Amino acid sequence: MSRQIHLSAFLLSGPVVHSHAVWRHPETVGNYLDPEYYARVAKVVEEGLFDFLFFADRLAVGDQMGGSREFALRYGAQDATRLDPLPILSYLVGKTSKLGLGATRSTTYYEPAHIAREFATLDHLSKGRAAWNIVTSMNDSEGRLFGKDKHLEHDLRYDRADEFVEVALKLWNSWGNGALKLDRKSGVLADPELIRSVQHQGEWFRVEGPLNIPRTPQGRPV
Repeated sequence: MSRQIHLSAFLLSGPVVHSHAVWRHPETVGNYLDPEYYARVAKVVEEGLFDFLFFADRLAVGDQMGGSREFALRYGAQDATRLDPLPILSYLVGKTSKLGLGATRSTTYYEPAHIAREFATLDHLSKGRAAWNIVTSMNDSEGRLFGKDKHLEHDLRYDRADEFVEVALKLWNSWGNGALKLDRKSGVLADPELIRSVQHQGEWFRVEGPLNIPRTPQGRPV
């Protein structure tokens, strides 16, 4: 019996990945601020028969080294500078045809509606190639960027994440198959009977739906 390998490319949308010196290497080609840099990478990955291109992400400049951001910024720590990966993936939709497109989004510093709308849009534009890497973030510096004195402690972060994913799934599932009609002759845009109301009341979130984006090609992102 033949076996099939599935390959994923792990990337960061910044000047370093797992080597803090890679941006200085004489054979490093491209500028992480240039969209064509990502287009070239995606083309190589897709032509190399990879299934998936994924951007990890972190939201703030770290201060773990000596309690200061100076070292990270001066010498290029992994999270010293990094672009938001979602707009990059949207750009890569038009540069690829088969490659899965995934990114990290934190359940601690976003709301479920943010995630549901972003990834539903990406899934539509890519015709069903979107994926979400679910994280809870990890550093106090990320908390302070979003107005929190400290990062939520571990168990609370994951309790929030469980409910966050529950709400996101409710929003993605609020549009049934075939709910979007776009019937010009009858003038019917969508069938309300195929669109479920979302009334979520939980410990962390109160959300009233439905989502304003129709069901995606995958139903939800991977």
